[in-house]
Amino acid sequence: GKAVMLLARLLFLVLTGWAAVATSDLAFRAIFFLFGFAAFANQVGTSTLALEILPERRRSTFLAVISAAQVPGVLLAAWISSAVWQAGVSFSVLSIIALACLAVSLVSL
Repeated sequence: GKAVMLLARLLFLVLTGWAAVATSDLAFRAIFFLFGFAAFANQVGTSTLALEILPERRRSTFLAVISAAQVPGVLLAAWISSAVWQAGVSFSVLSIIALACLAVSLVSL
């Protein structure tokens, strides 16, 4: 589980860096396609890791708590990114911010 999650996060790093410098329609289509792959690989890795480390008897409770704890973070990330975008900051700067957040998430693993 952890290996799949790490590979997905590394792919996210590559895609985020690429998105900062991509200029063509084909490049953004490729990034979008690969982002979908990385998102599902990350979800599979995260779920597998959770199943590996959680005790069997309380697994459903822990998974529910983990899912509920993710909601504020996802909402905050969406709000921050939309606020930065609405402030007129370029897409490249937004990609660099995302790159920094991804790097922090890799360090935390």
